[in-house]
Amino acid sequence: MHIHTTFSPCSRISIYEALVTALDLGLTGIAITDHDTMEGALKANQIASKYEIKVFTGCEVTAFEGHILAYGVSERLPINLYAQDVIERIHSLGGVAVAAHPFRNMENSLNNKIFELDLDGVEVFNHVPKRSVNKEARSAAIELGVAQIGGSDAHDSKYIGRVATLFKDEIPDEDSLIEAIIKKTCKPVVPRKSPRHRSR
Repeated sequence: MHIHTTFSPCSRISIYEALVTALDLGLTGIAITDHDTMEGALKANQIASKYEIKVFTGCEVTAFEGHILAYGVSERLPINLYAQDVIERIHSLGGVAVAAHPFRNMENSLNNKIFELDLDGVEVFNHVPKRSVNKEARSAAIELGVAQIGGSDAHDSKYIGRVATLFKDEIPDEDSLIEAIIKKTCKPVVPRKSPRHRSR
């Protein structure tokens, strides 16, 4: 649910690497969420069928207060708007908005601002080593009553699949992904190296 490719300047993962690594891990699908662009996800979608893996289009949007993961949108979103304006734009395009690593001690995290926003989910499990950060995010998601997402936030292929999201039902397309997040029929998981059904 949170993978960066070389379309993000901070990532070393090629589209090919992302697909092959996910396939080797037994993941049934991945969401490519490059920084402020969907170009990598769209290109990955063009070749995903060759690898028998689903690619969901996402984007990690830079809002003024921090980063927001957008899923199910097909238009590039403007950057450095206020977070609530970004979320409203995502919703107007039929997508869902998830707070990325909200309490990581960096200037790209929303922190307590998330309690003021109309979010659909919170990334409660990120591969960051500090457990307290993930615990704080989970508590916030529970308080807000929104979906809990797990995302590896991979910028190197070795991090792909370290954290994932398990969905209750099969997720064949973008609409199903959006519906599952809205209905909160998903949970963060740490997959084993063997295939795990319906994890992303």
